[in-house]
Amino acid sequence: IGLVSAFFVSRDELFRCTFLSVGHGLATIIELPSGQTLLYDAGTIGDGTLAERIVERALWSRGISRIDGIVISHADHDHYSGVFGLLEKFPVGTLFLTQSSVDASQEGITELCLLADAKGTNIQLVQQGDELVTDSHPDYEIELRVIHPPGGFQAKADNSHSVVLEIVCQGKRVLLTGDLEKEGFPEFFKLESRHCDVLLAPHHGGRAANVPQLYEWATPDTVIVSTNDVSRSEPLRGTIEDAELLTTRESGAISVTIEANGQLHLEEFLSRNPRNE
Repeated sequence: IGLVSAFFVSRDELFRCTFLSVGHGLATIIELPSGQTLLYDAGTIGDGTLAERIVERALWSRGISRIDGIVISHADHDHYSGVFGLLEKFPVGTLFLTQSSVDASQEGITELCLLADAKGTNIQLVQQGDELVTDSHPDYEIELRVIHPPGGFQAKADNSHSVVLEIVCQGKRVLLTGDLEKEGFPEFFKLESRHCDVLLAPHHGGRAANVPQLYEWATPDTVIVSTNDVSRSEPLRGTIEDAELLTTRESGAISVTIEANGQLHLEEFLSRNPRNE
């Protein structure tokens, strides 16, 4: 955890999306040029304290003392276990959830919603077509839009309901996929295909979630896998021959920044070598 702070610098007016290394889990910080900050998931398997502390340290080191919104992709513990502690330590504007996540059988999410309400955090249900925030920076055009799941979509598994968040910034596209897989794909592939500069591999790089059709649909330049098990992502290498594959296990935190001129930079914490694209 102590190494995380060395990766970050003072707050700047850039778009920044940082995938933190939290073991088997996911925690992504989205910083908008106007100063707004969102999280896309914040959890790890087992005790969520690890994810909480890593996110907390990363936020403080960036000079961030408020979280404007937290998107919980779906109701799996390793995607929200750290949010409980973050709600205790930071003011949070809105908690974004899907309808399926707030089902009465999802006890962990019910507890999270009760805590959020007690802390004065708004709770908002989202579905395909919803735009999460409007960035007011004069030099940037940014959209953060939910493209899955559609309203009324029903599947047996939570993973299939994962919020897929599409971020378009200065013509560059970042796609966050949660644990999208199986039943979710037929509905997802009804969407028109689009090139993604950066794609978060769904379900930590697992084989069932990373079907060739996804990579044909997205034609990504860079694929990022949030995992502590490198062997889990090895089968991906044959599927994405035309894309760079990075894992948080090997790279540590991975930061994607986009300048106002549209230039995209990738930086891996463990290599500290920024790349321009």
